[in-house]
Amino acid sequence: MNFSIDSNILVALVNPKDRLNDKSSTLMETRRDNQLILCTSVLKESQTIFRNKINQIIVEIIQFLPNFQDKKVNQMEYQEKLILAFKKIKTSNPGTSNFLDLVYNEIIVFLENNDSLKLPSFLSQLAIRYAQTLYIKIEKMHPNGNVIHLNHDNLEIIKKATSETYFKDPNDERIFYELMTNLPDIKPVEFLTGDKEFAKKNR
Repeated sequence: MNFSIDSNILVALVNPKDRLNDKSSTLMETRRDNQLILCTSVLKESQTIFRNKINQIIVEIIQFLPNFQDKKVNQMEYQEKLILAFKKIKTSNPGTSNFLDLVYNEIIVFLENNDSLKLPSFLSQLAIRYAQTLYIKIEKMHPNGNVIHLNHDNLEIIKKATSETYFKDPNDERIFYELMTNLPDIKPVEFLTGDKEFAKKNR
């Protein structure tokens, strides 16, 4: 059977610190012989999530770090300050724990082989790198995939048929319409998501 995944599963595949990483990886492995139908909106939303979350964390940690030009601070002191900074952010914003752990791990690995003076340049590219990694990860884990776009020819009839269904998240609505307007060409298809409310509305 064809299958499609929501952005929360795609994000979890790329972020090893995500709570859904193991389940998402197992899911892709068990369905390796099935056709993956990936919505354009899922790709775009996942990229946006990585860019926004990582950049948000970077903006927050910068204020806790010592001056990047201060050569008196050694690597050990730098890591200690990092640990304190991340603990403060996690306490004030526990909802970003998955991405906090991801960024922290990336910084620690970077500092093992690089001077802290190079950290600002590294951080400036981190969000972009992860956003671009989405395509590579999907291709590697499931080369038998197909990306679909909104089929405008079928949009009006789908909107009429689902006029009483309200999506509070516009991204969910776009994903739903991409799947439904392409349904004649991709069915039977199973849509997999970690969002219970979205799954209920899709059914």
